[in-house]
Amino acid sequence: MRELLQTTFAYDRWATDRLLDATAGLDPEQWAAPQPKGLRSLRDTLIHQIHGQRRYLAWWDGSLEPLAAYRLPIDPNDFPDPAALRAYWTGVAADTAAFVADLTDEGARRSLTFPLPDGRSFQIPLWQLMLHVANHSTQHRAEAAQMLTTFGRSPGDLDMLFFYFERAEGA
Repeated sequence: MRELLQTTFAYDRWATDRLLDATAGLDPEQWAAPQPKGLRSLRDTLIHQIHGQRRYLAWWDGSLEPLAAYRLPIDPNDFPDPAALRAYWTGVAADTAAFVADLTDEGARRSLTFPLPDGRSFQIPLWQLMLHVANHSTQHRAEAAQMLTTFGRSPGDLDMLFFYFERAEGA
């Protein structure tokens, strides 16, 4: 379990880094303008992906209660350009890597509880939430990659297999 989660979040960092690399040099309109058909801007899509991970991590590591983590605020205006979001991502990625490095199989199987509005609570193993976050990131990276491609800045192949290829070549 631990190795799977470490690999999953190493891939998450690799793919998000590639995506952020492709944002370098975007003009402000490409960065922050809403997309057609009511889609978020590139900036807001990436903030949603990255800050979502920050929120979950704050719950997983116990630094915030679940509702406080869910409500952890962020102001899109704090990210006027890709470099500002890259700086935020660097911290999120480092904190995630540290959390995953310390995770044991037993810890990954621990149950987390989230209160629901009707007074009931939802319980789920940590590993399932972690895979949810990784999958959530994949969805929003795909959306962002499409936007970047329309701007002539494709991030290239983001498939996990290419992550494995790069790791094998570097070994």
